[in-house]
Amino acid sequence: MKRTLYLVGLVFLAACSTKIVSPTQADVDAMKDTDPSITLADLEAGKATYKNYCNMCHGYYAPSNYSAEDLQKIIPNMVGKVNKKSGSMVVNDQMQQQLMQYVLAVRD
Repeated sequence: MKRTLYLVGLVFLAACSTKIVSPTQADVDAMKDTDPSITLADLEAGKATYKNYCNMCHGYYAPSNYSAEDLQKIIPNMVGKVNKKSGSMVVNDQMQQQLMQYVLAVRD
């Protein structure tokens, strides 16, 4: 019985987890209207920041759950919390910008 409950719990957690999406050139092309200088490397760097730091205090949230306006407020706030928790600036301004670009690009 315990084993069955354990397996059901694992399946539930796996179903509820947010998949970290890899950016594509199509994402870059879609973002060119708002940021002509954006590159795939920027989005990959943003993904790395998302993967490395957005799970420090909470699980991963799907960027599609939030509007662009919400993310413009949430990301700086969360970066401030990560830096405060770390005791130093582990996410700098460039990393924050790349993180923002990433979540906006994969949000749709």
